Amino acid sequence: MDNPKEEIRDYLNKLIRQLLFSKSLDKQLKLITEWETPKRVVALNIGSHFFRLVTYSFNRTIIIELCKLFSEKEQKSIIDFINCAKKYAKVIEPSRFNPEKQTRESTDIAEYLEVIEGHIKLIESKQDIITNLKVHRDKIL
Repeated sequence: MDNPKEEIRDYLNKLIRQLLFSKSLDKQLKLITEWETPKRVVALNIGSHFFRLVTYSFNRTIIIELCKLFSEKEQKSIIDFINCAKKYAKVIEPSRFNPEKQTRESTDIAEYLEVIEGHIKLIESKQDIITNLKVHRDKIL
């Protein structure tokens, strides 16, 4: 990385957009599910092909996007981001916002690395779920 501080910030923004995309698809799926009431059966029957197609596509897209977020093989994933943040911790100069003073304050590198290690352990503890998600993805593809 030529400019780790800027590149990691851009990297984080891309991951946030990817997560928000998945979240918006999930929200749309919930809205479609709300239509599945007896009063709306006629509307559902008229547009049943469309609703099934959208639901099918959204479900698969969400699974694929979530797998990309946690894949070690992807160029842009949460795991890769955490490793980059760990590798360039000193260059990044981590800070946090202090709401009482309305300013950003430097964070101790050791404390920052401890937080990163906590996140790595959290992801490792969810490895069964991640593996299950990947198996599910492979089945639908």
